[in-house]
Amino acid sequence: MQTGDMKAEAAGKESFYFPNKCCGHKRLISPCHLVCYLENLKKLHPCEVCGKAFRHGGHSNKNKIICTSETPKTYKLHGKMFSNIFPCSKVENTQEKLYYCEVCGKAFRCGGHSIKNKIIHTREKPYPCTFCGKSFIDHSTRARHTRTHTGVKPYPCDLCDKSFTQPNHLAHHLRTHTGEKPFSCLTCGKDFSQQSNLTVHMRTHTGEKPYYCELCDKSFIQPSGLARHLRTHTGEKPFSCLTCGKDFTQQSNLTVHLRSHTGEKPYSCNFCGNAFRYGGQLTIHVRTHTGEKPFSCLTCLRAFTKQSALTEHMRTHSGEKPYPCKLCDKSFRKSSALTYHMRTHTSERS
Repeated sequence: MQTGDMKAEAAGKESFYFPNKCCGHKRLISPCHLVCYLENLKKLHPCEVCGKAFRHGGHSNKNKIICTSETPKTYKLHGKMFSNIFPCSKVENTQEKLYYCEVCGKAFRCGGHSIKNKIIHTREKPYPCTFCGKSFIDHSTRARHTRTHTGVKPYPCDLCDKSFTQPNHLAHHLRTHTGEKPFSCLTCGKDFSQQSNLTVHMRTHTGEKPYYCELCDKSFIQPSGLARHLRTHTGEKPFSCLTCGKDFTQQSNLTVHLRSHTGEKPYSCNFCGNAFRYGGQLTIHVRTHTGEKPFSCLTCLRAFTKQSALTEHMRTHSGEKPYPCKLCDKSFRKSSALTYHMRTHTSERS
């Protein structure tokens, strides 16, 4: 950048004008500039027809086509034809060699892409993991998988100390800092940070449940729901309490159970300050302050604060008594009534 003194010095000197075909008369402020300009002219690419000069040979060739009215090559993009002597990498050159897939008919400019497409059809997976033996269709997919074994996380977050194995995982994480939720439900307007979350949410509107249990007729919105359900058939309980050894089918159930050991009560009432281990307990408790009774009996219209209370009440209408005594022939509507009754047997023994 020129300073004020340099500009003043340049203004006081004689200007030099150099005529040429490229740009008419060129104004130069010093003999030094003239020498440099002439040197640069030697590097230009002049058009053989009109004499115009270009810094890039490609531009000179394009100008030659305009001058000679030479028909340029044609290129195809998204089914449309274009005339351009500078085809970009995304444009399919109709005059170059293409690699056609024998299965689906797709054409590729790169032989490697054609081979990768063929693997998709043949289901061949020529790239095995050296750790676990699992195979993949390409090297890049195997590389991402290998990080699950090595623990390498080459994509760090600049806003916290977390790192990720894949760039798209980092992109999803960054939205937890920015609060960005670019995926919106067109039905209810709810926003989501990930497309996958929106896809799952949309099923609450459409009723779609694409994950079916092969052991019964139940289906689920997402695969995690199916996985949890399958444990009711297999009896698997993969989540164990390290304190008492009790096993659970879900991680969330174990988390809640651990509070019985730690005494943690993370759900506090804003009205009275009472704390609870479970969110459901707090919800029911708050209704004692608000007076809300969302569960109504369809027979007598009596309302209750929780579903279990309504279920017990409905037995007064149906006569159902699902709690039988194993020591006599009596049955009861409530488990608490059965417990109270059992004492009559224990007192008889004493």
